Amino acid sequence: MEQQAAYTSVAGALVFWAYIVAALIFTRVCINTIRTATVVKQNTSSSQTLFAILALISFSMLSFYMVNVLILSYQQWSYRYSVPLPFCISDPGCLIGSHAATLHLWQWSTTSTLFQDFGEALVETPGRWCWSNAALALTYINVAFICSKGRQARIPNLWAFVALAEILPISFAQNLFYLALLGSTSNKNNTKLGSSWIWLLSGLGYILCLLVAPNSGQSLISIVLVARLLLALPLSMPVYPSNGDITITAGLPRLSFSIFGILSLVTFVTLAWASQIQSLTTISKELNSHPAVSALGYDFIVSCMSWALWFAAGTGDSAAVTYVSKHD
Repeated sequence: MEQQAAYTSVAGALVFWAYIVAALIFTRVCINTIRTATVVKQNTSSSQTLFAILALISFSMLSFYMVNVLILSYQQWSYRYSVPLPFCISDPGCLIGSHAATLHLWQWSTTSTLFQDFGEALVETPGRWCWSNAALALTYINVAFICSKGRQARIPNLWAFVALAEILPISFAQNLFYLALLGSTSNKNNTKLGSSWIWLLSGLGYILCLLVAPNSGQSLISIVLVARLLLALPLSMPVYPSNGDITITAGLPRLSFSIFGILSLVTFVTLAWASQIQSLTTISKELNSHPAVSALGYDFIVSCMSWALWFAAGTGDSAAVTYVSKHD
């Protein structure tokens, strides 16, 4: 029994460190993909600069709040296991010099419940879940956008953009994907996307996960994993040849909008019926109640801003695009 517990803890630690490595690898693949794009017919430098800045803001913001999540987790772990808490948690200067502190990172990663604690923080109160739910709902819409438009535009390494959206808050991958589309050129694209059943299964399944997550207890991590698998399901959507030009409509397939509308309505009615959220002021205060909530909440705001700017700039309703590489 002890060996199994030790193995499980080590496996969890390996997943955590692999998570960080994967995020760096996926980011590099996405950036390399963007760098290979060539603008052929129109100058999009101003839009590229805008979304590059938004991507940088997204990355800086998620890094700040995720580091604070890790610091908070380490602090709680040190209290739980009576491990002396180094001053470097509040004073970076203690990491070097004659008074350098020791961080027990491996022991922490093998014995802490970081992922469970992160998930529980998001659903702890109705106000927190309001921000988390909104961010996760918008994540589905953005990933569906990436899958549908990316497949039709034939953007290389599309899996990396989806994978990045799977493991990080959505706005970073969202803005990187916008940059990839801006590096494409309008052209004929004789392809169309396949069955809408994939949208239906992934969307309704994702809604179900969000609805049951707040009361799932120890099953929360399992539900999160199922939701993440459903999130990537549209990437497997088949692409068929089509006659004539294909127009990629502004936004997403209508089914995705319908699913998002239903999700928002169900969430609002449920929370209102429970009479647990009394005012917008209460909800706004929850945004800064925990770094995990702040990570998703502020990312939701940046994602909405990026989405609005994308369509306001007139880039969201363009015709079908075909990716062009410098190496072609």
